[in-house]
Amino acid sequence: MKPLFNTLLCCILLLTLASCGDDEKIEDYPSAITELIELSTNSSKAVVSIRNDRNEAFSVTNDALKADIADTTYRCLCTYEKINAASVKIYQVAAVISMHPKPKDKFITLPKDPVHIISQWRTDRYINLTIRFMTVGAENHGFGLCEDKVVTESDGTQTVYVLLLHKKPAADKEAYSEKVYVSVPTFEYAKTYDNIVFTIPTYDGNVEYKYALK
Repeated sequence: MKPLFNTLLCCILLLTLASCGDDEKIEDYPSAITELIELSTNSSKAVVSIRNDRNEAFSVTNDALKADIADTTYRCLCTYEKINAASVKIYQVAAVISMHPKPKDKFITLPKDPVHIISQWRTDRYINLTIRFMTVGAENHGFGLCEDKVVTESDGTQTVYVLLLHKKPAADKEAYSEKVYVSVPTFEYAKTYDNIVFTIPTYDGNVEYKYALK
């Protein structure tokens, strides 16, 4: 099953939760867990498994849970309940901005409209952000991840620089804020580079986070 990390607003995750009625609410399930996970589909587009950032994998018991693309791995914000040590029931899924960064020369422009950073944290496979941007909701904002450059340090180590790209539609206004999650996959970079620097454009200027990959 090949991984494909899809960006929010470019590929919408379509899910059908046949086991959840309209009157059911997440707060009715005190044992439910909400966290960022990897969600995988089979050749029929059915969601078959999830893996959290502690490298715990579970099969999914929802029979009618479907996504857009077959044989794919999505990065998602997921609310689920552990049924037993090997399986879970999913209650809610939301898309996350996540894809393998593309080299700078693959982009026509590098939009860097500012965002607000709410929180930031690192796991073994991802750098994660919660951000918000100002909008009136009339048009979709575009997001992407750009591999800006690779720098060889004086000690011989190599650092890869990744940028968060954000395109605000020209006609959009700043009326209220909308929250989204961003996950930068670092596991492929760890095979080649020693460090990663992730840069985010904010209203107070660029913010950089640097991490060792090895």
